Amino acid sequence: MNTANTVLYIQNEPEQTPQTNPTFCAEMVFPFLIAAASTLRYFFVFSALGLRWSNQLSLQLDQYNETKFNETKVSEMTNEPTFKMGLMGVMMMLAIISKMANYYYAQKNNGEHWSFEQRYVIPFLSSSIIYFGIDFIRGMGRDLSLWLFIATNFTFVPMIFAFYIKQALPTDNNKLIASLRDLKATPFYGPEDRHYKKPTNFERSMNAIGSIVLSSTTIVSVCSAVNRQLTDAVYPMGPHQWSTIPIAAIPAGIGGFVLTEHPRFYHAYLSLMRSLKGGAYTYFTMSSLLGIALQNNSEANMTELDEETKKLIAIISFLAALPISAYSCISSLFRAKENHEANVVLEAKIRNAPKEIKRFFKKISDRCFCKSDSNSSNTAALTDDENNLSETILE
Repeated sequence: MNTANTVLYIQNEPEQTPQTNPTFCAEMVFPFLIAAASTLRYFFVFSALGLRWSNQLSLQLDQYNETKFNETKVSEMTNEPTFKMGLMGVMMMLAIISKMANYYYAQKNNGEHWSFEQRYVIPFLSSSIIYFGIDFIRGMGRDLSLWLFIATNFTFVPMIFAFYIKQALPTDNNKLIASLRDLKATPFYGPEDRHYKKPTNFERSMNAIGSIVLSSTTIVSVCSAVNRQLTDAVYPMGPHQWSTIPIAAIPAGIGGFVLTEHPRFYHAYLSLMRSLKGGAYTYFTMSSLLGIALQNNSEANMTELDEETKKLIAIISFLAALPISAYSCISSLFRAKENHEANVVLEAKIRNAPKEIKRFFKKISDRCFCKSDSNSSNTAALTDDENNLSETILE
């Protein structure tokens, strides 16, 4: 009886079909796509800054050789497709290293983002931001001397390194904020999300200045990509482009002035600026890559291409910039608590600066007077010893 029941149960059991794992996309595919997008974003930003720096270097060496030796060989070398591809290969290696460093740091520190690229790689290429600005003022920076080029790299770059390591905060995030629900659920001031209702005027001013600088550099980057289009030539900014800087600076300064009370509003502004800048750098790099590919297939320069080819390259570059721009937006994070704490430390240092300067000079003066007193006492002692020795010899 029991056997019959068992057989009957087995016959009525439904056939089990193999089911796919619903978490495969969430655990494998999606993280891989995010890692690829992050690495590509690093690559496009590094390449845009690196290409601009190499172009400026070739211009300065060109001017120097033309002045001293009547030769112009450097720009021909740096404009070769092989040189540019090699430079982009180096930037891709730096992008992979940055991504791996951030990944291993997050694994050891509970998912915290380190931002290796922002602390160490971008400051090394930060002088390119100056040259992007010079492009619109004087046209391709040709009025810049070789010694001024060297000075900007040996003074500006170390200052940016020190600022990014000591004061600047990461703007990337390992967790994506892709909806209003994610934005509302993000605690900008810690678990209790307490706002600093009454920040000092110094902190407000520092936040406003930082916001204006961010908006200005973003506009310069976007205009550089737009003006460059598909040619190697860079055109000065027109009045309609110059006017966007003060127009954008006014709301940026106001937003920075009140960001401690409205961190989510400022996060949205930061995401927009990073989206525009990431898209501009991607467009700049993609147009350069496509131009290099065309130079390899034909001996024509980018300036000699027909209009249809230029439009095609522009469309492809724009389409490539869209996903990187979107990723730059949703991977942003404004660290309001860390920003407040950094401003408090900076304000304390500035307020104590006069006392520290007085203490420094006092130490120097004390050491100098102590040395002079000790030297005079030593001289007196030597004089007494000499007198005693002379009296002994006379006796």
